Parts: sequence; structure tokens; C-alpha cells
Amino acid sequence: MVGHYKPTPFFDVAAGYSLTRATSSNGIKDPAKYQQISLSQYHGLSKSTGFYFLQAYQHVTGQTLGSNGASIVNATASVGDGSDGSPSAGSSQFVVTAGIVHWF
Repeated sequence: MVGHYKPTPFFDVAAGYSLTRATSSNGIKDPAKYQQISLSQYHGLSKSTGFYFLQAYQHVTGQTLGSNGASIVNATASVGDGSDGSPSAGSSQFVVTAGIVHWF
């Protein structure tokens, strides 16, 4: 689910929720369930430059296969993809990102 609101041409807010559930297989009796909530804000300084802020929270329960593809381990939270994020040591992770955008 995604919601988006743009009250002015220079301010933009969006929110999202996702749920990912695995199925029971490979001997896993309690399959992983990932829930993530995200919120983003954009504030334009001009037509080509602005600030952005992003917050995301993920919580996971259950089990998944380990990195070797054979052992069963408790699932850990990991906001973002494998190349951009680092997995949490536990079942929850909160990430905040801020930056400047400039279009040429």
C-alpha cells in the first residue's frame, strides 16, 4: 500500500506499507514474515534542487534459510536491498536517510 500527498508544488509526502510472507518449505515450520513501514518527505528549494528525507522501519518474525542455503535460522530485518543495506542483528531495523537532490 502506498499513499502520496503533495500539498504544494515544493512539498511532497509519501507513506508505504509492505508485507512479505514466505511459505513453509525446506523443513521450515515457522516461515518468515516481513512487515515494513516507510515515510518520505521532499522539500523543493527551486525547480531543480531540493532536500529529501526517508524513514523506514521493518519487523520480521519466523525462520528462513541461512546464507549457505541449507541451515534454518531466525529471520533478521534488512531494510533496502543486499547491496545497499546491512541486515540487523535482530528482528527489527530502523533506517533514516537524508540528502540533497539536484536535476541538471
